[in-house]
Amino acid sequence: MGFLPRLRHSSRVMSEAAVSQRQALKQPGAAGRTAFTVLVAISFCHLLNDMMQSLLPALYPMIKTSYALSFGEIGFLTFTFQVTASLLQPVIGSYTDRTPRPYSLAAGMAFTLVGLLLLAFAGNYGLLLQREGRLSEAEPLLRGALAARLSLYSPDHFMVGYCRVSLAILLHDKGDLAGSESEFRQALAIYDKSLPDNHQYRAALLMHFARLLVDRNKAAEALVESAESVRIWTATSPASNPQTALAHAIHAYALEHLGKSKPAAEELDAAVPVLVKARGTDDAVVRRAQNWLKTADPDAVQTASTSVTVHRP
Repeated sequence: MGFLPRLRHSSRVMSEAAVSQRQALKQPGAAGRTAFTVLVAISFCHLLNDMMQSLLPALYPMIKTSYALSFGEIGFLTFTFQVTASLLQPVIGSYTDRTPRPYSLAAGMAFTLVGLLLLAFAGNYGLLLQREGRLSEAEPLLRGALAARLSLYSPDHFMVGYCRVSLAILLHDKGDLAGSESEFRQALAIYDKSLPDNHQYRAALLMHFARLLVDRNKAAEALVESAESVRIWTATSPASNPQTALAHAIHAYALEHLGKSKPAAEELDAAVPVLVKARGTDDAVVRRAQNWLKTADPDAVQTASTSVTVHRP
């Protein structure tokens, strides 16, 4: 073949290849469509992730007020969030470049979402310290939370009453019975104005208040308040509810201090197993109820493993 025919043949081959390439570009295949879908999904996930990351700083004023945090603690919260959200990204990126994890973005966003949802149900930090027995640390936080609620709501708002109940329980545990009684009475006055008679917040207040009144040698008043608490819990929750059992135990505590040991022991016989099942034998409330049972019925032995009361012959 001469030079000119070879040149024409090469030109024709190149033209056909160019046409094929243009057609391929005009009609992307499945791989192109898949890549575009993945890109859109990644972009949307990244958008949601950035939106959720910007939500936490917007909540800082509410978090500071609700949990009685200082500006330093808010700063440490920001530092922790930024370390996990930004500073670790190069390390995680380097790892996933070598070992791809296609679902890691969606999983990370889900973890962030769960954390933000749990934040809505988190309790007062002071209450957590109180349950751990760190009363001296918890008291200023609970007082700060009360002051914050008073600045946000009217003095008769039920959330102010809730804070007063928390503080009253802590003062009772610390041995400040007079201070505890004052807070309980203020909280009860608030609840009487702002909540229905059968509200469980009111029932919880009455049973804790009744225990304090017994310790203040006011067992007759405690019996009335604890009976009202039992009535509310019985009307609004099943007998298997630990709060109902606790209300019965405190009612029995008042009965025992009024010299009515037999009905007190019978009520505690029914209440203590429910509390043991719900809270475990190491719980302070359970140990307190078991001690009340021993006082009301010295012949009763509460077995930790079976939660059954056995009476000595």
